[in-house]
Amino acid sequence: MSSSITFDVSMERLLYLLIEFLNISEKRLDT
Repeated sequence: MSSSITFDVSMERLLYLLIEFLNISEKRLDT
């Protein structure tokens, strides 16, 4: 149980980081 929860949390963090990275990339392209 706990391992699956930890996996979900890690996936959420990776997705969040990916979205942040994409947002930064878009801002760089705009400027």
